[in-house]
Amino acid sequence: MGALNVGIVGLGYWGPNLLRNFRAIEACRVAAMADSNPARLVEPSRVYPDVRTYGSAEELIDDPELDAVALALPAALLPGLSCRALDAGKHVIVEKPMADTLEAGRAMVEAAEGRDRVAMVDFTFVYSPPVRYLRTLVEEGRVGEPHYYQSTRINLGRFQPDVDVIWDLVVHDVAILAYVLGRDPETVLATGRGKGAAAVDTAHVTLAYADGFQAFIHVSWLAPIKVRTALLAGRAGMVLYDDVHPDEKIRVYGLQEAFDPGSEDAIVPTFRLGDVTVPRLPAEEPLRTMANAFVDAVAGGPPPPTDWRFGLRVLAVLDAARRSLESGERARVDSVVAAP
Repeated sequence: MGALNVGIVGLGYWGPNLLRNFRAIEACRVAAMADSNPARLVEPSRVYPDVRTYGSAEELIDDPELDAVALALPAALLPGLSCRALDAGKHVIVEKPMADTLEAGRAMVEAAEGRDRVAMVDFTFVYSPPVRYLRTLVEEGRVGEPHYYQSTRINLGRFQPDVDVIWDLVVHDVAILAYVLGRDPETVLATGRGKGAAAVDTAHVTLAYADGFQAFIHVSWLAPIKVRTALLAGRAGMVLYDDVHPDEKIRVYGLQEAFDPGSEDAIVPTFRLGDVTVPRLPAEEPLRTMANAFVDAVAGGPPPPTDWRFGLRVLAVLDAARRSLESGERARVDSVVAAP
């Protein structure tokens, strides 16, 4: 098989990053790029003069030379264009979230069924060394039975015109938890500032799981500093994940647990902190790892962990958060596909 010919659609905020990373993969050739705003094509055309340019997604998708397309577009545009790309015989990767409604996401998964094509969502954090290490810790039982997860994602801007802060930021934690735990929450409780679509700029979201595990997620576009921290607590250890820290993105805190034999409630432990470990993580760009996973899957390698079925699981949680925000009550997560 020769080099995979890829087209990039959308050169606003994220598209140029996709362009740069796919260009760096030896088994891949970025052959075309498209944007409806001509100004966005000027600089990429100067840097990559060998890449063809188009003024619309449809023109690029219809390019017979392309094997795959990457769509870095607003969520509302992804279902129609991605299905058009599938119909054109292309492999497809889309940005998160994969659609603006759960129904549209279901239609995408149904459209991809039975096709010999890779259909993937770019959940970049899932491909990051800290998150992959976190999954290993859980799988190996090194933190014990997980108890809770607490995350803070705050910064000043970027306000999104098409989605609220939950769909923009909470989506990361939902994807991380789906990947690390391998299961999905049963219910969601969401509260936030602002009303209506794309108006909520600050929110708290609680995910409740069947086994008692809970995740508490705080997000905001209205904070003077950028914070990206998450804490996963278990019976045998706690893991602090600080994505902003330049070196120590993961710190593992050991716990020693002792039960009071004289207590009437023998399940109430006392805890003492043990050793603190700062693992050496590979210096990999998550987006490069994600792009490589896509290219490898197209070449017949293992399927990517964030295919459209995975994306639909994440979308179901976001849909429940939207319903909870509107009703002010806890909302049940629709069972869309079985977890692996």
